[in-house]
Amino acid sequence: MTRLLAVASLFALCACTGSQVREQVHKSVSTGAAPAVRIDNAVGEIRVTGSQKHTIDVEAVKTGMSVEAVRNIDIDVQAIGNAVTIATKYHGFGNGGVSYTISVPAGASLDVTNATGEIRIEGIDGDVKAVTQTGSVQANVGRVSARRSIDLTATTGSIKLQIGPQSDARVEARSNIGDVSSDFSSIQSSRQNVVGASASGSIGSGTATIRLTTTTGSIALRRS
Repeated sequence: MTRLLAVASLFALCACTGSQVREQVHKSVSTGAAPAVRIDNAVGEIRVTGSQKHTIDVEAVKTGMSVEAVRNIDIDVQAIGNAVTIATKYHGFGNGGVSYTISVPAGASLDVTNATGEIRIEGIDGDVKAVTQTGSVQANVGRVSARRSIDLTATTGSIKLQIGPQSDARVEARSNIGDVSSDFSSIQSSRQNVVGASASGSIGSGTATIRLTTTTGSIALRRS
């Protein structure tokens, strides 16, 4: 059964470089082996790694230009059944940000959204969806096969995806302004207009799905 074990472990607010203020928050949730995890953030990087524990550990660092700004940011963790949602919530005018380091069970599926900030994902065996408006997306997801889905999107920023060499996946990649490159010879790329590029093809039996999309930024598909 999924349940919230620790509500929060707060460290003292401390003055940082200049007038910036920082607060660290830790929350932990007990889960099954393959929870559905959704992460929503506005400003700040998100790092997610897979582990062999049936626990989600959230380490969040809130930053702002004043103590009040930091206190107006909540790290909201909700667990309902097999689903866990981690979200940044603002009270009043939100002028701060949150950087996340999150450990989840390796069998988890991920749905990650970030408005401004990098997304990094490592060691996840389930489906992965990641979207950032401003920032890069980097993911190492091992072998992609069966009916698995990997969907990465960056509006302004690059994408780098590493997958296992024995993957079985259909690949579709497109950058409106940027290059598309691949370590897999079966993935054929072509120019789109003058500044864009696309690539498609199948690796192995092509049963899984990989979609990589940027508006402005390069795309790289690499062997892990």
